[in-house]
Amino acid sequence: MVQTLLPVGRTQSASVNSNAEPPFDDRQPTPRTLSGTKRPYENNLVRTDASMRKITSMLPPATTSQTRPILNGNSQTLPLEEDGLRYESTGREPTQIRLSSVKSLRAAVRSSMHNNLTELFASLTYVGLVDERRRIAAIQSGVKLFLVDYGMISSEFFYQVGLTDFGNFGKINLESSPRLVDLLSLAAATERDEYRRQQSASAAVAATKEQSAAADIESVDFDRIVTTIATQLIERREMLDEYFSLTISEDGNLLSIPLLLKGYMPSLAKLPRFLLRLGPYVDWTDEEACFRTFLRELAAFYTPEQLPIAPLIVPSSNNKNNNSAHPSTTKPAARKSETETATSSQSTTSQSHPSPSSSPSSSSESHPSNPNEHAQTPPTNSPSNPPKQPSQPQREDEAIVRRRAQLSWTLEHVLFPSLRARLVATNDLVRGVVEVADLKGLYRVFERC
Repeated sequence: MVQTLLPVGRTQSASVNSNAEPPFDDRQPTPRTLSGTKRPYENNLVRTDASMRKITSMLPPATTSQTRPILNGNSQTLPLEEDGLRYESTGREPTQIRLSSVKSLRAAVRSSMHNNLTELFASLTYVGLVDERRRIAAIQSGVKLFLVDYGMISSEFFYQVGLTDFGNFGKINLESSPRLVDLLSLAAATERDEYRRQQSASAAVAATKEQSAAADIESVDFDRIVTTIATQLIERREMLDEYFSLTISEDGNLLSIPLLLKGYMPSLAKLPRFLLRLGPYVDWTDEEACFRTFLRELAAFYTPEQLPIAPLIVPSSNNKNNNSAHPSTTKPAARKSETETATSSQSTTSQSHPSPSSSPSSSSESHPSNPNEHAQTPPTNSPSNPPKQPSQPQREDEAIVRRRAQLSWTLEHVLFPSLRARLVATNDLVRGVVEVADLKGLYRVFERC
């Protein structure tokens, strides 16, 4: 078998370039040095990176296989996105806004920009949620750790989004299409009850003033206020739909609300209050003032709400029994039922390692220090006097639990990434950011040790 070698470019180049240097020679290789590649100090290194993959990204989304019917009533179904929502593209071309009032509001934001704070948010790395009641989160920027008021930051951010996307908002279609009057009535009743509670809780006000204030509240016709605001919004429904994607039908049904950020759903519990405030808190007489006040109210509606702190985990009954298994010397004589409980707990703990909380100090605190308290309790357990059951920890509302989990996920994956990409930090946001740690400062502290 004979193999024929075809001519290649290497032979041709070798014949043409006859003066080329041979591939190997006896010269030593010239050492090369990299300029500007000094090793950075450890106190300048950042240990976290926003682009690094986290373990949560490896978990499959829980809503990938779910479907939801289309809001307009068709039989076709579309898969949900990773955030549990379904989006539809209308194909509408973006509207070019050339209103001088909108340009003036945008220029006002740019003129109040804080350069250092804007750079801080542009390079942030989300650390975690600290306090959902006070709306505080931790972020890292460079080698520094900050606590930020994400309620204040979100309000300014959504106001800027409203100015940037003015006239080009998305829509959140409401399937139920509630009546505008019903939502306003609900908000008015809530405002009235809240004002009454504040008046009754005020101890510094005299009784006569409280009676006069209560009379003033009763004299207010809330039905008339609701009707006035509803009429005002219905009359301006074309402008609200064109500029803000707030769609209201002729007969007063709310069809859609604005969508400012994809993947972010505002709390619909704040919707009645948002609609009620559109009456007295929006200046409908001037164009620029109207846009500014309306966008401020819309930003307040989109700002994450305050949630109650999660209840503390109450120690289990086993831990309580372990504490009672080591009585102090000053403890009064225990009843028969208490002796049986202590005996059973001792036999249980003898089969396992003792808990660190089982100390004499903790056991002495778990028993009453007043001997008369034992005399007030019945000496025996009878059907008429059953033993007292230990108080169960108060269970939190499931809606609050779901909302807390949703808020924690939204802050990390939707809101703070959007802040990093789009926020123009203004001078007013300085008071909402506090530095709590600096890596260089910590290194100086440890060097002294």
